[in-house]
Amino acid sequence: MVSGQADAATTDEINFVLTAGKHGGVIDSVHTPVSPALRGLTGTSLRRGFRKAVAAGHYAESGSLVAQLLDDLPVVVMVAGYSTAVEGAPVREQPNPDRIGVCMGWRPGGTVDLALMKSGTIPIRTGPPAPALDAFDPSGWHSLPELERHAVRRLRQLDLTRTNGAFLAEAMFRDSHVDSDGHETVIHEYDLAAQIEMSTQEISAIESTPRVLPYRECPKAADSTRRVVGMSVSKVRRAVPTTLSGVSSCTHLNDLIRTLGDVPHLGRHLPDAL
Repeated sequence: MVSGQADAATTDEINFVLTAGKHGGVIDSVHTPVSPALRGLTGTSLRRGFRKAVAAGHYAESGSLVAQLLDDLPVVVMVAGYSTAVEGAPVREQPNPDRIGVCMGWRPGGTVDLALMKSGTIPIRTGPPAPALDAFDPSGWHSLPELERHAVRRLRQLDLTRTNGAFLAEAMFRDSHVDSDGHETVIHEYDLAAQIEMSTQEISAIESTPRVLPYRECPKAADSTRRVVGMSVSKVRRAVPTTLSGVSSCTHLNDLIRTLGDVPHLGRHLPDAL
């Protein structure tokens, strides 16, 4: 967590290493120097019910860096499957009515649905090269180790300022992959801008911008973002799964919108915050 811009200072930092089984997604071990309680997550599945388990176990204070990192883990595990697929191992599935319709990219009659019916495989797209984000915003990113071949990374950022009684939030995320030749390409990338009224903590304006997405239908999900206008950020994490769902939504965009729930916590770190 960094405050300031020209004279940016790190106010908080957290890291931990977690290992999990490739197929079941069950956590094997957690290594952390600062939060030993996280070791209690050993044996928990990242694929099913992980966020509920984190909430029930009170592993992290809402809005804290630990909570933010834990919240990203289930979708990162899902995205990690891209590495296997892009290296030539076909992702084979039977057409599944329970999955078709879960989001815009998996809508009935869409790219994925038609490919599954025709060949039983999920179509895999290779995205554009991934430019270094710290070149555009050096103070906004901590140093990152070089991504190994066949590895996947999720980067996420939430910048917060205040003006005229409102918080202005600018958020983004990027999923990227490094292939066998060492080339890093983007899998998913979205930008989000929102205004949150300080007096009510309600979202008064919001806009999402798709940058890189795998299927031609996916960018249309950006329109769903407007449904959270008028919603309190204190409720956004719980409300998004039901308010933004089905073929008009995007799983990855939903996760970015949910990060607006961290605005009150981050706002307390602004120099002139009330």
